[in-house]
Amino acid sequence: MPDITKESIADYYEIVSHYLFFKKYPLLPIKIDGNGINNREYYEVLEEVSKNFEFYYGEFLSAILCDIPAVIIPLQRIAQNPYLNQLFDLTDIGRNDEEIINISSGNSVAKYFFTARKLLQCGFLGEKSQCFLGEIGSYEGLLRGLRISVLLGKGKIKLREDVQRIKEYFELDKNLYQFPDKAHSNLFFDIVLNQLAYPMHNNILCNERFQYIAKTNCMFTDVTIYDKCRYIYEWLPGLHQIVSSFENTSWQYVFPFALDGLVKMRQNYNNEFFFRVLLFQIL
Repeated sequence: MPDITKESIADYYEIVSHYLFFKKYPLLPIKIDGNGINNREYYEVLEEVSKNFEFYYGEFLSAILCDIPAVIIPLQRIAQNPYLNQLFDLTDIGRNDEEIINISSGNSVAKYFFTARKLLQCGFLGEKSQCFLGEIGSYEGLLRGLRISVLLGKGKIKLREDVQRIKEYFELDKNLYQFPDKAHSNLFFDIVLNQLAYPMHNNILCNERFQYIAKTNCMFTDVTIYDKCRYIYEWLPGLHQIVSSFENTSWQYVFPFALDGLVKMRQNYNNEFFFRVLLFQIL
């Protein structure tokens, strides 16, 4: 924890409150005025953080450790991958800050980073938040990856002709065997992007969090198990083989059974990618 004998922790309140606010309220419309975020819910989070900073600072650290390998770094890879141009028309993905923040509803990481950039441009972002943005690698690459992910999830990116045909295949009931829960077309995008982005999923069943005192200062240690799940992604068919695989009903069993456990694990700490993989996950 910051050494309060040498520095003020007041500036840490902002970065912790911002991040945890978006984690708690990913669907909430954001209000920004001359003082920054002006949502009542944000001030409630800020008050809780200031009253119990030690606890919420640990929560913030653990959330970051989950998001960096599972969301942030994969999105930076996505932004740099030239293969995406063969899948999507990315010539018109620019949006102003207010529009992209609103479109990002439900995606906590996207709402945090786009809002942070808006606050930075307006001169409302604190020193520690600015320092964090400078330490996560390619910030502009992350924003581009977030734009692609958010707009694709909202159906606002034009697909290449062959990709559009595959998406339509998923959306026709006659093409899919009717399991108790019909696979959504987002299943297709989730697989393709994760095959390219190499995310490291957090195994929440194996996490341990420790807090202790070193001399006088509070310390935090997270023991976290990450899994690339390449035994799933590399086993599943690639982009242009997915339809021929699905034409075999036995292959269709692979998708819900292989991905069901992984998606249920992911929903406990992030839903920033295409979370609506199988309908029963959100019912």
